[in-house]
Amino acid sequence: MKLHIHPRLSLHSLASCGLAALALQATASAQGANVCANADVIPALPSTTAFDTASPSDTPGVPATTTGSNYCATQNEVWFTFTPSTTGAYRIDTCGGSADTAIAVYEGSCGSLLELACNDDFCLLGSAALVTLTAGMPYWVSVGTGDAFAFPTVAGSLNIAQLVFPAAAGSVSAWSGAVATGTPASFTMTDLIGPTVADIGMTNGANGVSYEFIVHGTAEGDSSGLMGVLASGVGDAAGFKFEQWSNTLAYGVTEFGIADYSFLGPTVTENADLHLVFVVDTTLGETELFVNGTSAGTTTASPVLQGEQGIGFIYRPNNRDLDPFFGKVRGVAVYEAMLTPAEIVEHHNVYFNGGLGTQYCGPGVPNSTGNSGQIAASGSLVAAANDVTLTASDIPRFTFGFFITSQTQGFVMMPGGSQGNLCLSGAVGRYVGPGQIQNSGNSNEISLPLNLTQMPQPNGFVSALPGQTWNFQLWHRDSVGTPTSNFTNGVSLTFQ
Repeated sequence: MKLHIHPRLSLHSLASCGLAALALQATASAQGANVCANADVIPALPSTTAFDTASPSDTPGVPATTTGSNYCATQNEVWFTFTPSTTGAYRIDTCGGSADTAIAVYEGSCGSLLELACNDDFCLLGSAALVTLTAGMPYWVSVGTGDAFAFPTVAGSLNIAQLVFPAAAGSVSAWSGAVATGTPASFTMTDLIGPTVADIGMTNGANGVSYEFIVHGTAEGDSSGLMGVLASGVGDAAGFKFEQWSNTLAYGVTEFGIADYSFLGPTVTENADLHLVFVVDTTLGETELFVNGTSAGTTTASPVLQGEQGIGFIYRPNNRDLDPFFGKVRGVAVYEAMLTPAEIVEHHNVYFNGGLGTQYCGPGVPNSTGNSGQIAASGSLVAAANDVTLTASDIPRFTFGFFITSQTQGFVMMPGGSQGNLCLSGAVGRYVGPGQIQNSGNSNEISLPLNLTQMPQPNGFVSALPGQTWNFQLWHRDSVGTPTSNFTNGVSLTFQ
């Protein structure tokens, strides 16, 4: 896998995105220097610093005339440098003014700069970037005009502040395990702050393609891209959009030079973790979008993205970036096939529930620990894979218990004197064979790999078949002054 990171994310409103930003504390009056070597030092962060390309600090009264490095080309720019004291994500912007600016962020040294971010015209005519920076390392920012013909000089304020993203609402590690089973992903990445350029591999799309994202962000800017590329010469020049156009709150697909397509299903949900899957059917020539496991409709576009792609923005080789996504990509996966609706629901549930299937009948009655016992399933819902493990947690230490199962859900309060609730009915099977009755030990957990070809039933063993739904609980001993028992909540698994 070829990979190079460019944290190129454009930002605007901190409050609207649900991110925490440190309040601006330092204000500086430096105008910016004409050349990198003389860059004005921003002494402390967060900061708001004046810039004016008509009168650089090292050549007062003489407009800046340099042109930028690499393809960002912040024309007639002035330079600043700063050293963060904390490692993390930082927002750097010129938003809030009327100047038509372009900005670039670099690491390295003035003689050998490495571009980290580049943006033009995100917040109206202002620009912004999100970059992940390392404490104690120097960084450089150039601020110039985005259109030297119309605006030969610009003035305004350069703002720099650290951002803190909210914790994940689900389990990225559980999701990563799920995408490797069933229809396995051919490309995955996790925990991306700021857009990334990555080689997602090559596919001819003969069997369709699926593109899966777990994201948290807002719909800021003219358009918000999740993945795409323009003018790379490899695959289709296209992209998948978190928001197709500003203030529409519509997910979309764009085929550059052809058309923009918007989904008519649910509108964009901001400031929350979302599970999005674009399933491209190259035979029918359409793309279906699933939002949190539910279909949001189809569009008459079927782009196949290959090779180097922008993740969290639309990548333009040797040019400024397009349509940055304002947020965090917690996970992305690409499949050389069309995921089934059942697989998509499974991946959604694995992330948000930390396991396979659907939790029900919970919370259970608290046991002697003061907590309710929890059950979770991991592995794969593909019956032929025979890869499911049940885990019960938050049960008393050094307690014996066993799992029970049925194809029918039910509800019986305190059966047989138990303190808990039985959430199964009909033919209930018990995992009481050799090695299946277990003790929680010091971990407060009991775990059991299942053999899906030997599901226990009152009259013997049966196999779990595709299309069948099986429900599970754990029964365990307990003591609250006198011996008793309890149950976890239930988990329901529909096999494929």
